[in-house]
Amino acid sequence: MEKHDILIFSGQSNMQGQCEKLSETEAVDGAVEYRFLSDSFVPLRNPTGEDITYELKSGERFGCFHGEGVGWHDVHGLGSACMGYTSMVPSFVRSYRAEAGRPVIAVHAAKGGTVISSWLPDAEIYPVLFAKVRGAIAAAKREYGAVGRVAFIWLQGESDALCRTPGEVYLERMKILRAAAIRDFEIDTFAVIRNGPFASIVSWHHADPQEALRADQTIQEAQEQFCREIPDCTMLTRLITELVREERYLNPEAEGHLSALGLETVGSEAGRKLAEYYRGKEAE
Repeated sequence: MEKHDILIFSGQSNMQGQCEKLSETEAVDGAVEYRFLSDSFVPLRNPTGEDITYELKSGERFGCFHGEGVGWHDVHGLGSACMGYTSMVPSFVRSYRAEAGRPVIAVHAAKGGTVISSWLPDAEIYPVLFAKVRGAIAAAKREYGAVGRVAFIWLQGESDALCRTPGEVYLERMKILRAAAIRDFEIDTFAVIRNGPFASIVSWHHADPQEALRADQTIQEAQEQFCREIPDCTMLTRLITELVREERYLNPEAEGHLSALGLETVGSEAGRKLAEYYRGKEAE
């Protein structure tokens, strides 16, 4: 049986998928998605992900939650693509497959509106992340005998810009998360999709524009430093910073978020770059 690469997609809303429509539903050839709630593999296609509560039970999709006196974020540890729309995962994997030619297990494990501290091993989300990723690894070994590469793909930081997390603090927390992912998920690569401006472009965030821009840049520079200095870490793309300048790449219904086209464009670029990164490692 052929080893499957495991690609873990984690972070906040742009990784979870918060766009304006379901753009396409074609299955990605040679790829599956792991579903924790059924402990099974399904064809990888939009919409991706699962709504998993902190109790590791099935929840409700973001935007359709009817809880009494609590919000969706209070109950859920991980979320599916919002409203059942598009995420970047299928386009990423399709591009990676085209370049690398390797079968893939995708693990969608993201949640919007989160700061990085919520993802650390002693915080509330990590046990849900741990359960899903460990479940995927066990299922891969059961189904395919062994796993191939294991990459942790991270797109997060907008909330930390809003909260003015200092750069050195964000960097240290990225290191902690990476160490946990190596220990618990046996990743060989921590790959970053650099977040774009957020605090400086959302109109509902009332702050001095220049100060908000500096907050965005602080998080971006921490991500850059992380990829420069830490072994087996790579910056996949900075494309989001460019895309937010064009209306067609932005979700008209959720300010500061990417549209379906934006998510697909970033996913395709990042998937290709991850394949190129691995090709370079093999050449070395």
